Amino acid sequence: MIYTALTSLEAWRRETAYTFKDIPVNPWPEHIALRRYSRQNVTTQRPSWQGATIGEFSDALVPLHPDDSVPAQVTAIDIAAETPAGIYSFTTASGEPVELTVLDQALPAQRLFPFYSEVGSEDCRRAYLEIKGLAAYCADEANHNDQRCWQPQGPQALKAITLARQFGIEPVKQSLVLFDNPQADIQDIIDRMNGPYGYKNMVLTGAIAPPIIWCGSINQLDRCYDPHPFFLQQINDLAPPGSIAWCADEPCVSGRGNGMDARKAIDRVHYVQTYAPRLIPMITTGKVNIPELQASAADLPILYTIVQNDDDPDLFSNQKGSYFSCMAQGNCKETDPIHPRTPFPVAVIEGDPTYDFEGAIRLAYANHARFALYYKITKRLSTCWQSGGLYNEGGNGDGTALYVDKATGDPIPSIRLLHWHRAQQAVEKEIVVRLG
Repeated sequence: MIYTALTSLEAWRRETAYTFKDIPVNPWPEHIALRRYSRQNVTTQRPSWQGATIGEFSDALVPLHPDDSVPAQVTAIDIAAETPAGIYSFTTASGEPVELTVLDQALPAQRLFPFYSEVGSEDCRRAYLEIKGLAAYCADEANHNDQRCWQPQGPQALKAITLARQFGIEPVKQSLVLFDNPQADIQDIIDRMNGPYGYKNMVLTGAIAPPIIWCGSINQLDRCYDPHPFFLQQINDLAPPGSIAWCADEPCVSGRGNGMDARKAIDRVHYVQTYAPRLIPMITTGKVNIPELQASAADLPILYTIVQNDDDPDLFSNQKGSYFSCMAQGNCKETDPIHPRTPFPVAVIEGDPTYDFEGAIRLAYANHARFALYYKITKRLSTCWQSGGLYNEGGNGDGTALYVDKATGDPIPSIRLLHWHRAQQAVEKEIVVRLG
């Protein structure tokens, strides 16, 4: 993948090449498609770490239509699998000649190095209502039955999921898990699984990597609800090979961690394995906790997803994932005075495109992880355009890597998605070459 202002681009089939050039949509060969974006500023009010700049950052990417007079500042060139290898010549909007070389190699249809992140349906709904001027109206309990308040939730979440996959991210869906309830109606579970905005359509259909299945409430101390057995049985039958069951997040081990008790975490793994044996159980934790967890679960094939600054390339090589966020790596903390940053990559808008955004994906691969997992991309979606509205848990944009279109309320991407995608594709090229 190329992300450049140069007049020569090079890419594989099934790759997206990115350029700062303003390239007109037409004419183009049949199997090459363009997405054009302008960049829009968002404003911070406090730094994510000591010494970080405060002010405006051009993080948002606003899609342009072919007839828009606004010049594109970023152009994404999607190269289909059917594209013949060769050199394609075209001219930018300013009349500058540019060449695209499509090599005789292709990325696979399914991700070789998956990148996961949660997409929140409720976040998407609230952001849409905010743009449409309905947020205060729908917050009033007297209006809760108004369909205008709830109808956007499914459609807007599905748009966010589609957008995430366009940039290489396979979404994790917490809100669609069907919890164990003795009063649950099996037919209701079936309907919710198969509805237009149910689990099957939102998570399994169109997946670009084996999905991560959120298996119950994974980090609450007092509300550790398990997923419904029938839900797990359905997932076990429908999910593709390699699908992952997220069983616990930072379980409390010998007083370390803020989630469910370690024994409960292992019980959850046993429970999930009983009803969904095809799923790979996963626990997110720091490596210091793994020996004790393993001692309690020696018979279980658990995949440990490790906070990145605890990673060790030789630790459980190829049997782990790598989790990152700004806070998890010790960079974003709500302290006074504001703390300094660590050497680990950050996910906030003040970060460096190469060292931080692309570096997070590359570091996960270098540490022999099977995939990268990021916290969330919709956390502060409803306040994304407000000054300081992206601030979350000590960082600007940690947990929010999407924006909403100010006219439509639909989700739109950020420059961080672009760089994560660029690094992901570069890693996958290395994997293709390594595997021969």
